[in-house]
Amino acid sequence: MTEFAREVMAARTKKAVIAQIQYLGASAAYAVASAATEILAAPSAMVGSVGVYGAHDDVTEALAKLGVKRTYISAGKGKTDMIDGPLGDEAKARTQAVIDGVYGRMVGDVVKGRGKGMTTDRVRNEWQAHVYPATEALALGMIDGIATLDETLERVTGGAQPLKTAALSGTTGDTTQEPATATVQDRSADTHWQNAAERQLLELNL
Repeated sequence: MTEFAREVMAARTKKAVIAQIQYLGASAAYAVASAATEILAAPSAMVGSVGVYGAHDDVTEALAKLGVKRTYISAGKGKTDMIDGPLGDEAKARTQAVIDGVYGRMVGDVVKGRGKGMTTDRVRNEWQAHVYPATEALALGMIDGIATLDETLERVTGGAQPLKTAALSGTTGDTTQEPATATVQDRSADTHWQNAAERQLLELNL
C-alpha cells in the first residue's frame, strides 16, 4: 500500500492524477487514492476505513472436540506465538505494536497525500476508522468532489459541469470554483494534462 501510494505521489508531480471512487474506496484503497491530486467519489460511494486490524483464532477448543491434540516443535523464541492457541501477554503486545506501526504509516501516507490543511489529529480523531457516504466524506475533507466516472471523464475531456465540492472547513454546496483540493499538487498543469487525456480517451473510444 505505502509503496503504491508513493508511486502515485511521484506520478502527480509530472501530471495531475484523479482517483475515482465508484463504489467503495476504503482502507488501503483510500490510502492509495489519497496520494492522487484529487479524489472524486460517485454519489452512492462509501469512503474511509482509515484503520488497521489483525485477527487471531484460538482453535484449541475446536481441536479438542475433534480429538486432536497438537504439539509444536520449534526453534526460536516467539515462532509459535500466533499459531492456534490463546495469545499470551507478550504476543499480544508485540502484535499490537505491529498494528500500531502499520496504522501510523497509513495515517502518515494519508496526511502527506491530502496535503495542506490535513493533520494526523484530524485523521485519527475526526475521521477515525469509520466508512462514510460520499456527502459526509466530502464535508470531512476526505474527498474533493462528488461525481460519477462518466462525469469525471466528461470533465477532463472538455464540457465540464461544476463539481459538488467542499473546502476543508467542511462547507458544502455547488460551486463553479475548482475543487477545494487538500493536496499541494500544482494545478496549473491541468490544461496540458486534460488535452493529453482527451487524446488518449478518444483513442480508447471512451
